[in-house]
Amino acid sequence: MIRGICFCVPNGCPKLFEKILHDIDIIKYTWENIENDNQVYRLNKNNDFLFTKPFYTGYEFKKLISSNNYYSIFVHLHAYFTNELQKIDSYYDFLNSKCQMIILLTDSIFVEVYCKDVTIIQTLKQNAKKNSFKDIRYITDKNDTRDKFCAI
Repeated sequence: MIRGICFCVPNGCPKLFEKILHDIDIIKYTWENIENDNQVYRLNKNNDFLFTKPFYTGYEFKKLISSNNYYSIFVHLHAYFTNELQKIDSYYDFLNSKCQMIILLTDSIFVEVYCKDVTIIQTLKQNAKKNSFKDIRYITDKNDTRDKFCAI
């Protein structure tokens, strides 16, 4: 069974999450920022954190990732249809939760997206190819070695 997709992105890729999530209706989700697992900096004179709140509406999230220049080192985001946020440590927790998607970025270049909707996974794959991301492969029951969801 396909759990998600993973790929490598260029270090410092501008507007990375806008590119990854292009053609996905991100507005319909509530986005949870797992704060201890995120290091995303605005490229401004203060290098402020991009994600400063625990969660964002879809509109807020879309505006944030599309209208700012930022540099991403570590990211851990959860997408829900509702505000019923839950603690998710493992793939089993994810399957049994209302969370629809988990995005992990490690060391600025390694991206993993777990998603319950296979059509979204296909769109993520198309976006990765269109942006010339490398090492694109599905995460499956057989090849997934991750036992905990964390980016750091």
